[in-house]
This record gives sequence, structure tokens and C-alpha cells, in this order.
Amino acid sequence: MARVKGDGLAVFLLLLCLSPVLAGSVITTSASGRYRVVGPDTLENTDYTRWAEDMTLQVERFLGMPIPLMRGSVVEMALENSGPVSVSCSRSEGKLQRVLALSRTGQVEYDLIQEGLIRLVLAGIVERRRQEEGLPDVIPAIPRWLSVGLALNLDKEQVARNRKIVVAAAMEPGLIRASTVMGWEQLPEGWHGRQALCGILVAWINSVPEALDRVLERVVRQEPVTPLWLAVAGIRTDSVEGMEALWKEFRQLQGCAIQEFGGLSMALIDQVKAELPLEFKSPEPVCLHPREVIAARKKWPGAVANAAMVKMERLQVITIGKAPELGALTDLYGRFYEGVASGAWAPILTWRLSRAEAALKRLESLTRAREAYLDEMEQGATGKREGPAALSGVGLVPELEKSRIESYIDGAEKRYHKP
Repeated sequence: MARVKGDGLAVFLLLLCLSPVLAGSVITTSASGRYRVVGPDTLENTDYTRWAEDMTLQVERFLGMPIPLMRGSVVEMALENSGPVSVSCSRSEGKLQRVLALSRTGQVEYDLIQEGLIRLVLAGIVERRRQEEGLPDVIPAIPRWLSVGLALNLDKEQVARNRKIVVAAAMEPGLIRASTVMGWEQLPEGWHGRQALCGILVAWINSVPEALDRVLERVVRQEPVTPLWLAVAGIRTDSVEGMEALWKEFRQLQGCAIQEFGGLSMALIDQVKAELPLEFKSPEPVCLHPREVIAARKKWPGAVANAAMVKMERLQVITIGKAPELGALTDLYGRFYEGVASGAWAPILTWRLSRAEAALKRLESLTRAREAYLDEMEQGATGKREGPAALSGVGLVPELEKSRIESYIDGAEKRYHKP
């Protein structure tokens, strides 16, 4: 077992008391020292530390500022056998202790794990700034809409999903007010509509120069970010209703956003899907769906490992020269098969595969919507429009249809005439 000094030992002993299943675990610290994972498997721990460091880098890019290291203050990630994602902050001997407890069953939504980590990252930012400004110690309170919204703006897939859900969701008008979104504290698993609106709200605030910086400074001082404050001091409008009008306009513009897919099509996605099953001979030909591969390791350990290595290498080359979204997808499946080949622990394989499957599902949905949209435009241009003006299963805001088509045509013309 790795040695832990100072407060880290106290936190580790606390985790052992709270969760006896962690007894005998190993501790892995990330390269920067920001994260420490307590779990039974070094390989799995390392995977989590790399993921956490990557999330931190993406937060830095979104906020446009570095996140300084805090000596003696790390995020502890405890891998437990069961239970929901748990996020906690406390103080011990004057230092902020941040703990993210994760289920090892692989059944928890990735968004909840990501948001939990981002909430602790924001708590660390608040702690560091309060230290620099000489403010008293507190246990930082982070608005839920802010941590959820920031987490859902860290990659293009999530941003595209936010837009689609916001355009498609059949919500009551009152539920889409910025004031209402800011009041949400409970975002249960599966409530993607609410989560997407939090993401769009943070994207909107970030689109106003220095508005997000002012929000963060307000949180640093642990003063409430109310709708009135956001309207007057954050967005700098004359009233809450003025802010709501700007928010409504920004929300409606999500229906006009055109995702650049670089030649992506359902035909290409189907080609990639055909490559995903694992095939080998033992001695008869065997073909396994990715979900069957984990259990199959017990029956054919050597054959599965060897075939997984070949599959990982194959996935690295089949999307060369194709849309970058396909490359990102095969990278996720490649990470899964890399773990299979190296004998990674089953729960981490389940987690990796769940991420890949979720990405495939989102990519298929977005591509179908895009193709349906282009078909709709073609029908309109030729006078052969059939069915409703909205995309099947997506739904456009009717008054935005013309501007959306014009936006697409203008963009296409610019790309065509670009020297």
C-alpha cells in the first residue's frame, strides 16, 4: 500500500472507516498531485487520475485561466462497491478536504460522475481565491446549475446534445426561464432536459464578456447568485425581464446552430459499427458483441486478449481521413479493447464501454437529425415539402425555420467560395 503523509492519511483512514470494502486498497496520485484515488486496482486508479487531470485541463480551457495547485489539498476519489455518486467537502485542521465517492458497478451515469468532479474543482478554485484575498475559511457552496452547466460544456458532443435537447424538449414556457434554471438544486439521474438547460445557461453567460468571471467572483465571496444580481451585475441588463428576453433569444438560437460533421453520415457510422464486434477462433469462429466480451474473458482468456489487441489496432486506422467525430468514437472503443487486452478490472471496462456506447448513441441521433434536416431543406428548395416543417423527433421552433435554413445556406456558400 502506498504511504500517505499528513492530512492525506487522516482522510484515507476516514474513508476506510466509512467504507470497509476499501480496506487493503492501494492509493494512486495523479501526475500533478491534484487527485488521489483509493481503490483496489492500480491500473483502474491510474485511469481515473488521468481522466480527472483531463477534466481539469478542459475546465481551464473553458474558463480561460489556469487552476493553481494548492499544497496539501487534493481531491480524494474513493472507489466503492455500490451506492450513488457522493460529493463531500469538509475542513480538517484548517484545510479543505474534498471527496468524490464512486460506485464500481459501472451503473451510474457518466454525467453525474463528471459533475461531481467539476463541483469539487470549483470548490478548490473558491478556496484558493479566498486564501489569496484573505477571506475567512468556509466550506464552499457551489450553485448546482453552475457545476452541472460547466460540466456539460467541456466537449463538443455534450454541447451538441444540450442544443438538441433544448430544441426538442416539450417543456412549459415557465420552466425554461433563466430564473427557474438558477433555482434548481435537485437534478436526478436521467433528467437530461434540466441538465441540458443548465449547460445552455452557462454557455450563454460565458458568451457575455466577463459575465462568467463576475459570477465566479460572486461565488468566491460566497454571496448568492440571484436572478436579480445576474441580470444587473452579471449580464448587466436593466431588469430580470430584460435578462429573460436575452436568455430566450439565446435559447432559440440553439435551433439555428449547425453542427459541422465534415462528411459524417449514417453509412459511415454503420461501417464503424460493423467493426466493433470481437472475432476470433477457439477453435470454432466466435463473434462477440462488445457487451459480451467482458464475461467471455473467463472462458477464453488468451484468445480474447489477443483478439482485443488486434481490434484496438484496427480501430486506430479505420477512421483515418474520415470525420473527426468517428475518430473520437473509435478512440473510446479502442480504450475499452485496450483494457480488455491488458486484463483491466471488469468495472472499469464496463465504465469505458458505457461511455463509448453513449457516444455512439448520441452520434447516431445527431447524424439522423442532420440528414433529416438536409432532406427537409432539399424538399423545400424543390417545392416537394412533405410532412411537418420540423425535424422528425427533434422539432424546430417554427419562427426560426427560415433563419436556420438561411444560416446553413450562408455557411455552405462561404465554405464553397473560400479560396
